[in-house]
Amino acid sequence: MTRNALADSLSSYLRSQSTSPVAWQPWGADVFEIAEKLNRPVLLSIGVSWSDLVRSHDETVFGSSEVAALISEHFIAVKVDADERPEIAERYLSAHQLIHPENGEWPVIAFLLEDGRPFESVSAAPSAAATDPATFAAILRQVVDLYSNKRETLVQQANRIEKALAAQAPDPARVRPLDAQLAAEVCARIRENLGVKQTGETYSRPKPWAILALLHAVSDGLDGPETTKPAASNESNLSVATKLLTNYYRSSLRDPVLGGFFTGALDADFREPMTAKLLPDQAAMLRAFSTAYAATGRRVFRDAGLEILRYMRDSLEREGGGFYSAQEAEPRGQASSYYTWSAAEIRQVVGPGRDVDVFMKYFNVVTDPPTQRCFLRPSRSLESVANEFKITYDEAQQALDRVRAKLREARLAQETFPRFNKSIVTSWNALAVSAYLDAYRFLGDEKAREFALLTMDWILDKLISETEGAAHYYAREKRELYGLLEDQVAVAQALLDCFRVSGKHEYLETAESIMTFIEANYADEQTGLYRDQPKTAAAEGLLRIPRYYVFDTRIPSPNAQSAMIWLQLSWLTGKKEYMDRAQRLIRAVAGQENFWGDNSSQYAEALLLAVYGAPKVVVVGKEDDAALAQLRDAAMKAFRVGSVIETLSPEKAQQTDYLPARDLKPVAYVCTPESCAPPVQDPKKLKPLVESFGKSLRVPAEKRTSSVPSERP
Repeated sequence: MTRNALADSLSSYLRSQSTSPVAWQPWGADVFEIAEKLNRPVLLSIGVSWSDLVRSHDETVFGSSEVAALISEHFIAVKVDADERPEIAERYLSAHQLIHPENGEWPVIAFLLEDGRPFESVSAAPSAAATDPATFAAILRQVVDLYSNKRETLVQQANRIEKALAAQAPDPARVRPLDAQLAAEVCARIRENLGVKQTGETYSRPKPWAILALLHAVSDGLDGPETTKPAASNESNLSVATKLLTNYYRSSLRDPVLGGFFTGALDADFREPMTAKLLPDQAAMLRAFSTAYAATGRRVFRDAGLEILRYMRDSLEREGGGFYSAQEAEPRGQASSYYTWSAAEIRQVVGPGRDVDVFMKYFNVVTDPPTQRCFLRPSRSLESVANEFKITYDEAQQALDRVRAKLREARLAQETFPRFNKSIVTSWNALAVSAYLDAYRFLGDEKAREFALLTMDWILDKLISETEGAAHYYAREKRELYGLLEDQVAVAQALLDCFRVSGKHEYLETAESIMTFIEANYADEQTGLYRDQPKTAAAEGLLRIPRYYVFDTRIPSPNAQSAMIWLQLSWLTGKKEYMDRAQRLIRAVAGQENFWGDNSSQYAEALLLAVYGAPKVVVVGKEDDAALAQLRDAAMKAFRVGSVIETLSPEKAQQTDYLPARDLKPVAYVCTPESCAPPVQDPKKLKPLVESFGKSLRVPAEKRTSSVPSERP
């Protein structure tokens, strides 16, 4: 193959490589057929559009005439966008980490046999091959020599890697009861993990899913510590979660001028951020800060959530519904001129006055020398700065906002800025819908609700097929790659969230239909889990190895999220088989050795929901009655993770156990699987009732049955 074939790709990243001197081909069965015919190894390069490391590698290494010539003569070159094809990326990244256990990062370059199985790989870090063409050329020559002269050794290595990947599937023989003891141990393990700096890793990232798991435990009345060992877990769940969120807020991961959070950092203290801003990171952090505000009422968490929301609204929202996937990292060679600031530049843009003095003090901007650039990170609390200037907190916040507005205007006026990847990734969009609805519930942003519902309706119209499920990727008015588990599950959860805030049963029915589709097409009889693809999916290379996503990445574990959805559906519909499916998905991992930790946080939430349950709130009344909206709003704002809300008209309610009030005024029923509280018509009483009811009535998941109200108002 001598011609680059990426020009017509949907992926903007692949199209950007269409002018590369390397004859890149897109992934497909034909690639491996040609490799076998020509007796050549396959060079698989996996990258992303938003990484400056990937960009540097593509330009300096694959842009080298020596490297391109070696690849052209000896390899079949395949390029994959990890965001467009996550099922390929996950398998080959996992294989890379088996070969080189150090933490890998995009780009990953894998060398494959002609059947697609890897025998060696390199990554952008820490190898010098990432940026040095001569070093990479030497690696290519070594691979060619091994492929020509020690083929059997490479086959044996590929066999070992394939076997090790297959062995990562959970062992169904390892079981453990789903009980309060396990829940306590899991929370302690998460607290322990979060208390340890990521000093052994090349990159550091925030851990919003772990924070959300601890906040879930708090909403269940479990604030720990439940044990005195290990010592690192002795802080309470709430203390660990809020301390970590505060650290993120005060770190260089946060962009306090333009808004949003960077994807990670090159150091454990988050002082050297990787400046890409990804949609799933914004969604996860928005959820974490919104939920923390609901749990604590601390204004800093509300301000942080609204700041993320403003960034997403200004930069990632797509007209007509949907969210763009990323704002790409600034090229490292520019010395981060877009995101860093100097004292001289700030004063030049803003001018003199108290506002700029408050800003400089809060962010501790270096003034000697005044031209030194740095990422802005708060050095102290805003309360202390306000006290120093003898102004109120609100006045200090307004001063910061005025300065930020001027700095933001100056940046947006620049002719060059980090580009946006305007592709639509379905699972990421569904996460953003759920995050926007949390912002509506806990931060009171009505526009977030409107855009979330608009986006969900757009997803249902453009990205869902009745026979194939959800497509993964949308760009240039085209959609592709149906059938990934992560998309089906994320959409189902977002639909339940839309049902909660809108009361429209169409959302509930569609979520139930999607989950039924998943159970029929993805369930694995041996493990009890869902595969990442339907059983009938294509099987080139490592795609033939079933994968069961049980750990959180940028998105929560699809299997764990499925368990939570089945639990919610069981409470909304009363169908016991849904509870059974949820418990099956949790039991499949509960007893696995070394499973529980901060990267299994979504499973921790599923476990908490299975063990402790959550209330079901049924609001009965006429849709146009303002009192009905007040009751539903009060129930939604309650800090009780996992609670479900259903709205019934008086006519529909007559066919259920949740009867209309005798005076026909709107009424709310709050029930757990064990019992129901007396019906409520006062919104002020409903929120605390939802937050507290059922916490003292702990019944093992296996013994739960449906309950119905015994009173009618």
